[in-house]
Amino acid sequence: MESMEKFNEKLLDKLPAELTSVLPVDAFAINYTYLNVKEDAGARLKKIKDNKKSSGVILNFDASAVQPIQAGTRLALKIQKVLYKDFTEGGKIPEAQAKENKEAVIEEQFGEQIRAINSANPAALAMILDAAIEVVMENPQLLEGFLRTLEAQSNMGQSWRGLTGFAEFEVHGKSQGVYVNTETNDFYGKALTKKQRKLKEEGIIVVNKEHPNYKAAIRYIKENNKPELDKSGNPTVVNLMNFKGEHLMPSAQVWFSVGKVAIQAAANAKKYPNAIDVAKAQAKVSIRNEIRGFDQQLNSVVLSKLQDDKMGATNKSGYFRLLSLNKNQQDSFVSIDEVGMRQTNQKLAQKIRELAKSHEGYVAAISNDKTINESKGKLSIAEKVDMSKACLLYTSDAADE
Repeated sequence: MESMEKFNEKLLDKLPAELTSVLPVDAFAINYTYLNVKEDAGARLKKIKDNKKSSGVILNFDASAVQPIQAGTRLALKIQKVLYKDFTEGGKIPEAQAKENKEAVIEEQFGEQIRAINSANPAALAMILDAAIEVVMENPQLLEGFLRTLEAQSNMGQSWRGLTGFAEFEVHGKSQGVYVNTETNDFYGKALTKKQRKLKEEGIIVVNKEHPNYKAAIRYIKENNKPELDKSGNPTVVNLMNFKGEHLMPSAQVWFSVGKVAIQAAANAKKYPNAIDVAKAQAKVSIRNEIRGFDQQLNSVVLSKLQDDKMGATNKSGYFRLLSLNKNQQDSFVSIDEVGMRQTNQKLAQKIRELAKSHEGYVAAISNDKTINESKGKLSIAEKVDMSKACLLYTSDAADE
């Protein structure tokens, strides 16, 4: 913990108040698991953060738009509350039309904010990591603290791992709430209030069996011999239908790669002290490459599980991971871009066509934009498709979309 404290103190000192003031304390490992704010180290760093004065620096992004993305919090929760609603009105409105209506509401209420976040978050993350690299190059003794802070990201959703773009959402016309009130027909997420928990105990609030992913969740439980309830007594099916933020590029892989850049940068600083500015510039370019395309999807846990089972939990295929889902599941994903919402599978089709043109010889045959086939429940890449090249092509331009 001491190494984390020393590193994050220097990081706080390096970054301008124009950025640190809008970041949660978790961005500096001030978290009950690490530098607890109720203890000396965390309290001292929080005081440093709170007392930083404006430097007058003009940032190249809108700091007011910076907001960690994490399911069940902030903007993600606001979007989830729209997704909980039944836009089919109990089946009166066709699913396709209801889905379009729900998408229109999300665009109207949150479209501009999402676009602002998609621009600001990656820029803020790059600025933080640039400063972190400078800290360890100026004092390699602080490298351990940086690596420990990277390691800790898996337990801090409001820290660097949340500074992503909002790539896409799973949207259905039907309610995506995991619980339903049988008397009022209101839908809820997994986190119930005290009053709602009482109604659940009385059998008035029950699991929403009309959830679009209910059948997939039940099938997953049976095929993987999962218990009916988790250790806390929550229904496993509810956990699987619940929302999560899924990183398109697995965060563990990203932090591992960033850590390697930092180690090399620290070594270069010691080896070439007279060329440290050049080494810093090289390291910053490498950092940009590692975090490009570091975005999240908002979807049911079960869809992430299905992707992980077929592609691997740390697979770096980005949007191509969606191809491990069936067509109906793929069709549920929508993206917000510069002009509005569009089906994510349209992006997939476009990317695959680009691959076919750019990597002739690597794609043997493309029929209806399908390069991935399911065989016996496992994913098999179509013959002669080099997915490593596909991923490299994709991630090279993802941040520009």
